[in-house]
Amino acid sequence: MLSFTEPAVTVEAATAYLDAIEAADWPDSTAEREAAILRGQRHLAREYNQRWAEEWANDEAPELVQHAIAEAALVEARAPGITSRVVTPSEAKVLTRVGSLQWQPVRQGDTAEGMKPRLTHVEAMLRPVLRAKSIFLERA
Repeated sequence: MLSFTEPAVTVEAATAYLDAIEAADWPDSTAEREAAILRGQRHLAREYNQRWAEEWANDEAPELVQHAIAEAALVEARAPGITSRVVTPSEAKVLTRVGSLQWQPVRQGDTAEGMKPRLTHVEAMLRPVLRAKSIFLERA
């Protein structure tokens, strides 16, 4: 399981991975890199700690998970706090038309699932190390 407080990937390993994929906008400061790694890792821990296909200690995270942490850290470096954004009821709306912008409020009782940030490239990377989501069918 990923820790919420201890990084599972080093700054050096994350930087080497991001350099290898020629990622832009990775900060120069080690302190900024460390902070981005921890914010990105906390996002992955919140989203996936209950879904890992195998158990492992934080300091033994698979390489694929470490790369996903680096990807999430890059997103966080570009827009600090984006993966833990707080949405107020006044912001709970969905864009329904682009020409002459039109928004529809999210109804009371709807889940916030649709408003959570999704790192689709990270989700795709992690598919091989996640259990499938359970689907429950109800008999009529």
